[in-house]
Amino acid sequence: MARWPSCGHPMEGIILSNVYDFLAKDQGVTGVEMDQWIDECEAQDICIIAESCGAGGAIHNLGEDGRVILTSSSEDRPSYSAHELKNSIFIYFLFDSVNGAFSRKDCDYNNDGFVSAEEAFAYASVKTDQWIRDPSCENSIRRSMMGMMASLI
Repeated sequence: MARWPSCGHPMEGIILSNVYDFLAKDQGVTGVEMDQWIDECEAQDICIIAESCGAGGAIHNLGEDGRVILTSSSEDRPSYSAHELKNSIFIYFLFDSVNGAFSRKDCDYNNDGFVSAEEAFAYASVKTDQWIRDPSCENSIRRSMMGMMASLI
């Protein structure tokens, strides 16, 4: 059964280099550059969300004290989108106004009155895995990929 990652290609044969690149302001930014930008902003307790195939690679460059990094996939796995969700599956399960973790009181696992990034990640990652493994979702994932590839042509 085929699954269609957000990046438009299977992850087989990709060599991991412990470098993660971002797209910011329509230009490529390396993980090292992004790390420097974040350091320069002098903010504390930052939540970074990386959504792409191999997003877990962002942790190598950005992981340090005071930062929570949520990734849609591990560094050696694809990330997925679904046409009817109009977003990536992971982002949908984080932010959707009905089904997203940050909108759901039942995702406040420690009952402190708000959903933390860690609590949201726990919910979104499980729901994303369930969605991807559900055979009835395969066609929606494929349609999403066909649309994304067509928009690139």
